[in-house]
Amino acid sequence: MKNLFLSMAFLSLFANPIFGQWTTSSTNISNTNTGNVGIGTTIPSQKLSVQGGINVDNGSTFNGVITTGANNALKFGVGTTGEAIGSKRTAGGNLNGLDFFTAHINRMSITNAGNVGIGTTTPAAKLHVAEANGGFIALGAGDGGLEIASGNNGSSYIDFKGNANLGQDYIGRIEHTDGGGFNIVSNGYYMLNVHGRLRAKEIKVQASWADYVFADDYRLRPLTEVEQYINEHKHLPNIPSAAVVESEGLEVASMIAKQMEKIEELTLYMIDLNKKVEILQAENKQLKQQISSSNQK
Repeated sequence: MKNLFLSMAFLSLFANPIFGQWTTSSTNISNTNTGNVGIGTTIPSQKLSVQGGINVDNGSTFNGVITTGANNALKFGVGTTGEAIGSKRTAGGNLNGLDFFTAHINRMSITNAGNVGIGTTTPAAKLHVAEANGGFIALGAGDGGLEIASGNNGSSYIDFKGNANLGQDYIGRIEHTDGGGFNIVSNGYYMLNVHGRLRAKEIKVQASWADYVFADDYRLRPLTEVEQYINEHKHLPNIPSAAVVESEGLEVASMIAKQMEKIEELTLYMIDLNKKVEILQAENKQLKQQISSSNQK
């Protein structure tokens, strides 16, 4: 019994100092009657309140840091060169926005309006991608995908990626030039395939033309032969039939050239006809003169 009493008395000597260290009035560690614990503060407002930064370290270069002050951030670092992923937004920039950093460089920003910027801290749209030489977005991976790029010189393009193993870096491209026009480049047979109507004020077509009709060695069919062909085939020579056009369509440049061929052939027919008319007129005039002379005798 005596030993028990002495032991209890001995322990009581350390009770107050231990409790005193936990309830010290300094700002090291503080525990209030509310159950809140404060580190660096004597008035913790939450179950755990920390006044200052927090560093989580395993004794190597891998650590995590929470900093306070003007550069509030939560960072996860690797290595000794300051690599990090974090967020930071000061009132001087965009209050209630959010920034994301790697290697202490801003990589992505979200404004308080909900705009997301990659490569810019002031995104002007819901998604704004920018870099020094313009913006670039890639969708998809491997064989196939889509690339959208915008250059600082006013030009931009959309690439439709192909199979790299087949040597197809892209299967199509739409380019917007600095002059306000569009270029379409395709690895397919058709550069542009539209299921619907097209409207334009002017279309420029570059193709071979039908001036061969005026060559000396061009054979101009006699009209009797043309008539026979029409009666048999129900369309002009060297012109596709209605059935072919309805089933296969027509190539505009080729058709315009063929139409010009027929126009030039008609011109030659008219020239030939005019020569015959002039001969008839001359003969008619001569006959009239002969008749008039006969009547005067």
